[in-house]
Amino acid sequence: MWQLKLHPIVCTSTCETEYVAGTEVAKEALWLGFLLEDMGLEVFPAKLRMDNQGAIFLADNCKARGRSKHINIRYHFIRQCVDDGAIKLAYIGTHDQMADSLTKALSKEKLHVFIAWSGLS
Repeated sequence: MWQLKLHPIVCTSTCETEYVAGTEVAKEALWLGFLLEDMGLEVFPAKLRMDNQGAIFLADNCKARGRSKHINIRYHFIRQCVDDGAIKLAYIGTHDQMADSLTKALSKEKLHVFIAWSGLS
């Protein structure tokens, strides 16, 4: 799922931005997973790849409260999904993030790599 839209809140760090975006993706992954499950496919736990280790730590660790106390409770939904085993978080390096080809200006070489990965070549 790829979607670009303005966050409904102001985020004060990239970690918080990734965490909020991760929550939105987790909701979509659950919806899609239940749909596929109704069709007889096994998809859980859904694997969510994030390129921010702070956001992954925040979702995996309920004791990470220091700088995250201000995050609205509804965005902690991703933490519940991880605890329930419905979502599994995995780190993906920034250089391997395929979505960057849709959201950032890339060098010619990196653009060719992303085109090859997506099967458009």
